[in-house]
Amino acid sequence: MTLNVALTHQTRYRYRPPVSIGPQIVRLRPAPHCRTPILAYSLRIAPVPHFLNWQQDPFGNFLARVLVPGETKELTVTVDLISDMAAINPFDFFVEESAVSYPFTYDLALADELEPYLRPLPGEVLCDDYLCGIDRSGKTTIDFVTDLNRKLSRDIGYRVRLEPGVQTPTETLANRSGSCRDSGWLLVQLLRPLGPLARVAVASGAFAGVLGRGVGQSLDELARFSSEQVFELARFVEQVSPEALRRVASAVSAHPPGASALTVAAALLLMRLMQEREAAASEDRAAAP
Repeated sequence: MTLNVALTHQTRYRYRPPVSIGPQIVRLRPAPHCRTPILAYSLRIAPVPHFLNWQQDPFGNFLARVLVPGETKELTVTVDLISDMAAINPFDFFVEESAVSYPFTYDLALADELEPYLRPLPGEVLCDDYLCGIDRSGKTTIDFVTDLNRKLSRDIGYRVRLEPGVQTPTETLANRSGSCRDSGWLLVQLLRPLGPLARVAVASGAFAGVLGRGVGQSLDELARFSSEQVFELARFVEQVSPEALRRVASAVSAHPPGASALTVAAALLLMRLMQEREAAASEDRAAAP
């Protein structure tokens, strides 16, 4: 027999003197894709009368749009719900055959849809350093994610943090501690550079380790990716480590003949990117007073 839990949440604002308030968006309803069964839900708004319209954002989350006509002394939002605390197996999922082994790539259509979620925050230097210490040897994707979570739990201590907001990944790494929301945000930022395009660079060492392993060996690993993917990959690496990309661009210019056509295309794309960046920098310097 499972356990049912009743929860009441109330937010109350009081105003003196009475004020007119514009439309309010209330995000206090479980998403339809929530795995915990919601047996009952209600939303109560004061004062009365008011106008309430339900909407959904692009991610499927419920939004309550509340409009109170005239002036009011208070605004109160009360949520009541009953949830079924049934046991859920977190490993009850299916991994597509193309994603069983790490690293893997998405098809281009799916990669385009996921691109906003794979864009790392700029300037997170400690995140870049931490990524260098992550074991990326051949393994299954599940093992890789599990090992990364285990490493993070060892390196980052948990502490109760009552301050509002979320620490930046750099703050969490520098402090080596944080609340669950801080560790969760850090994990998100660590996984983003390991996405389907950037994952190639970090996991295979095609860029970071190219000088130590030999240009031909590293760049030939890109042969299973399209030129468009290689170009996007180069743009990502340039954002994370411009100096590394400059060194690679110089090295590939001396790449011996006999490489695959895509390897040559990758080299040309890299050098093209560097030329674009250098040209833009020259224009900025010329325009400076």
